[in-house]
Amino acid sequence: MSNIVTTRQRGIDLANACLNGTAPPQITQMSFGTGGHAAGDITTPVQPGRTDPMENQVAILPCTVQHDPTDPTILVYTTLVPKGTLDGYSITEAGLHYADGTLAYRMTFGAITFGQSMVDGTFKIKERF
Repeated sequence: MSNIVTTRQRGIDLANACLNGTAPPQITQMSFGTGGHAAGDITTPVQPGRTDPMENQVAILPCTVQHDPTDPTILVYTTLVPKGTLDGYSITEAGLHYADGTLAYRMTFGAITFGQSMVDGTFKIKERF
């Protein structure tokens, strides 16, 4: 199970873009952290609030975006996680950020534990309109 929330700032930016006929800020980064779970239980995510920051960010990486090939109302954000980047962490939250670091989306989920990774990996988050 996972929980994803559009931050209040992203909501403001999307509303302003519609009102003013301009593009919202571009999402260019994906972050990972170890917060966003029930106390003492990394397998149980909690629903983040719209103004909640990442609780314990451990990495932030550049990401790319493209349309989902099966549904043009979905954008897919993808990042390459170089081997070793998340080793030893139980990741329970992820975020999408603007270039200036502003959090646009936050997702919480049951722990994904990284041992000693031998290969690069990818992580994807989908934005549905």
